[in-house]
Amino acid sequence: MFYDIERIQQDAIPIGVAKYLKMKMCHSGKNIFIPCPDHVRRLGRHNRDISCCTLGNSFQNAYYCFGCGGKGNIFEMIAGYCDLDIKNDFYQILTIAAESCGKGQIGNAQTGTDGF
Repeated sequence: MFYDIERIQQDAIPIGVAKYLKMKMCHSGKNIFIPCPDHVRRLGRHNRDISCCTLGNSFQNAYYCFGCGGKGNIFEMIAGYCDLDIKNDFYQILTIAAESCGKGQIGNAQTGTDGF
């Protein structure tokens, strides 16, 4: 099975991924705050203050943390939140991103059938 990465990058949105992963969210005005996906990697400890990492609105700008300076795209957000390695676990990250925006697998590499 395979995924259309470009289509996932176009269709996946940070709020959809956060809801799919059942992230704790806090709304404040126009901002939505989430637990920082980078805190453990950058600072060696979890972020106890949910109000310092804001959820972005595009694939490339999925989150930004005012506490540790962490920022990244949706794939990096998934990797950090789920404690996955972006290189070794990329297929699992891609699966989560695809499922969060309602995109199943595109087709079967062995039979060449289209999943749509």
